[in-house]
Amino acid sequence: MTRGPKWKDEQVHILLDTVRQSCYVRQLISSSCKPNKGIWQRIRSSLKKRGCKRSLDQCRTKWKTLKMTFFKVRKDVKRGRLPDARSFPFYPKMKSIWDAAERPRYGERRVSDVGNTEHQETQSNRRSEENVDYSWTVTPSPTYSERSWSNDEQPFTSHEQGGLKESLMQSLLRNHENFMTSTLKNQEKLTRDVTSILSQIMEQQTLVVKTISVVAEKI
Repeated sequence: MTRGPKWKDEQVHILLDTVRQSCYVRQLISSSCKPNKGIWQRIRSSLKKRGCKRSLDQCRTKWKTLKMTFFKVRKDVKRGRLPDARSFPFYPKMKSIWDAAERPRYGERRVSDVGNTEHQETQSNRRSEENVDYSWTVTPSPTYSERSWSNDEQPFTSHEQGGLKESLMQSLLRNHENFMTSTLKNQEKLTRDVTSILSQIMEQQTLVVKTISVVAEKI
């Protein structure tokens, strides 16, 4: 087994994040006797997608070292000694993994049945890593250009955007013309109404004048 280059802190954090997000976290943090090669194949593939190229054995060995160191530091914490961030900077993240696994004791073999499917895998399920479900892993979100768009949400091309702008402008012009036409019609109706009222007032004034003249003649 090749030792490989030294693990960088960034790579260790990627490994811990992937373990933390997996549904096998309790089996991995415990000293389980269940087969876990398939689990580490998934973890290795997830690390590779995130730019961390490590072999299955390298991932598993590094995890065992981290786990042993964590439980050793846990003993010191119980004695009242604070964890040294310089000698083991991964303690907080390891503790979050341990908490997520409901704090099993180191060496505990009484784990849940989440790994039973590993023992029941057939040879046909192991033929290709491409058929493995990585939905439990954390993968970077696709960029705008890499995204697979559905028919209902296809982004507009520059040509389509130009046509959309032109259609919107035409719609605005039609609405403006309709508004102006309606306004002119209302103004014309108002003018007719005002003219009719003024005509009625003048007729009333003429009638009053005639009445006054008749009364004056009689006096």
